Amino acid sequence: MMPFFFMTKGPPIKGLCQLLSGFLLACAVVSRAVAFGHPQAEIMHYWVSPGEQAALQVIKKRFEAAGGEWIET
Repeated sequence: MMPFFFMTKGPPIKGLCQLLSGFLLACAVVSRAVAFGHPQAEIMHYWVSPGEQAALQVIKKRFEAAGGEWIET
């Protein structure tokens, strides 16, 4: 049985849920790293579309500007 939010009419919400989940995960990683001194983030993602890559680059640049080390695996 499908969850309720996939049964609604309108624009696909699955992509929005995935995007929001990824953003929240990135925020959690960044905030945890900053709280413990030398910030380091090891990121594994599946953001491959041009819009997703652009969003990820903004997060990466701000994290590195704050003194963090960004590692993509």
